[in-house]
Formats: sequence, C-alpha cells, structure tokens
Amino acid sequence: MVDITEISAIVAAAGVLIGVVYYVMEMRHQTKIRQTDLVIRLSSFVDNKEIAEALMTLVSSDFKDVDELREKISPPTLIIIANFYHRVGVLVQKGLVDADLVGSIIYTKGVWENIEPWIVYVRQKLGIPHMFGSFEDLYNEMKKREQTGVKNG
Repeated sequence: MVDITEISAIVAAAGVLIGVVYYVMEMRHQTKIRQTDLVIRLSSFVDNKEIAEALMTLVSSDFKDVDELREKISPPTLIIIANFYHRVGVLVQKGLVDADLVGSIIYTKGVWENIEPWIVYVRQKLGIPHMFGSFEDLYNEMKKREQTGVKNG
C-alpha cells in the first residue's frame, strides 16, 4: 500500500521535473528573442543615409572593374560594409544568430556579388587571403539556403 509520504515524494519529484521542463522551454524562448533583437539592431546599420546610398549603388550597378567601383563608393565605405557583413557572418558561424533570421532580414547576395571583386583586390594587395572570409561564408550559406528552397530576404 502506498502511504502519504510516498505520494508526496512522487508529487514533489513531478513538480521539480515540470519546473525544469518549463525553465528549459523559457530559456529557448528567451534565446530566440535575444537573437531576433540582435539581428534587428544589426539591420539598423543600413538606416544610415550614406550606407544605404552606398548599398543601393552597390547592388544596382554593374561595375566594369574595381576602379569604377572605388570611384562610385569610397574605399572607407566599402570597408565599413564589408566589416558589417563579416561580423554578421561570424555571428552566424558561431551559432549566435539564426541563419534563417539573418537571411530574412539582411540582404547578402547582391552585396557580396558586387563587392567581391574589390574584396579579392584588397586580399591580394594586402596579402591576406581570408580577409572578410566570414562575409564570403555568409554569402555561401545564404546561397545554399536559396538553392535548397529556404527563403532569404
């Protein structure tokens, strides 16, 4: 026969288990909220008029060479853009932000495809073959997701 002590021990154990499950679910939810907040704050980068104009020029132009690109967009602005995307790429690589969320909010494809010749030029000129490597990795991840049917922004 089960006595009251055994029943109360079972109820207490069940209560602890339910509390742990709730805590894990809440932590997952909070992580998603923090990631979303981070990506939204990161995307505000393009709210700067100079950066927004440079990005529009970058994605809407067909540059014949690196010199023409540098004439239309200043090298310091190109560095700012490349650094931004590189940092976002690092966050995705480290699993600190969700790649699907980044792909839905931050446009990568056209930016990389038009800035890549300049990045190759800078890498060669400085002798740093992996400079802005996480930007390139971010582009490849977004391209892979596009090819597998995951919708990107």
